[in-house]
Amino acid sequence: MRIDKKTVGLAILLVVGILELTLLTGISNQHKRTGGLQKQDDPTSVQEGRMTDKQREHSKLYKGFGDGKKLKDIAVQISGGVKVKRNTPLPRGETVPSPNFSEFLKGLACSADAVVIAVLKDKSSQLTEDGDFVFTDYELTIEDVLKDNEFAHLVPNISLTLTQPGGKVRLEGYIIEADDASFKPLVIGERYALFLKFIPSTGTYASLNSASTYELRDNKIKVQSEEAFRPDLNKEKASALIEIVRSVADVGCGSKGGNHD
Repeated sequence: MRIDKKTVGLAILLVVGILELTLLTGISNQHKRTGGLQKQDDPTSVQEGRMTDKQREHSKLYKGFGDGKKLKDIAVQISGGVKVKRNTPLPRGETVPSPNFSEFLKGLACSADAVVIAVLKDKSSQLTEDGDFVFTDYELTIEDVLKDNEFAHLVPNISLTLTQPGGKVRLEGYIIEADDASFKPLVIGERYALFLKFIPSTGTYASLNSASTYELRDNKIKVQSEEAFRPDLNKEKASALIEIVRSVADVGCGSKGGNHD
């Protein structure tokens, strides 16, 4: 059987075309798989001394979190990025007797100004005014309100801003990162139970404490802190958390838990 040269040429072109299409498809799929991760790790570009009024108010919450040295100056001196960490997690040997899960949650719920289930949609990090630490404002969409804020009514499907210590920024080409062991970074797209403290000056929220934020997945909870004082919390069910907090909201605590100074 004789094969025409034109036929061979077309076959080669067809194979090359298939290979190119496969390669492009693989690259496309790779971007789809890693795009979310890249967004999580992307630093926020900032300019020194420039922040919104809301960020300026939030910055006051983190005064003294750093050691007083400007992180930008450190980055310039070492000709690269800089990363600092605050709060060393408690060793497991230093754990102390704690109330059971139900009583622990009741205490959190009574102390919180609000408790919600929410999904993280976006985040933005910023240097503090002193330039010695980084904080992050997270934008979440409320899915469910377990305990309403009597000072600012909350309902599902509205946005809520949560500010926390830690984050990553890019300043004049330098990557500056700060971690707080008490508060793990939240992940875009994940669902959380949040025990919140209201910030009246901005209408936003901060975490009540280091044991007040829980990732919810497959009916399990995971506390968003490196502290080891309550490792048992990660064994509990999300449905139990929701039920306990709802019961507290329905029955009441007997006294106001929040601090609005």
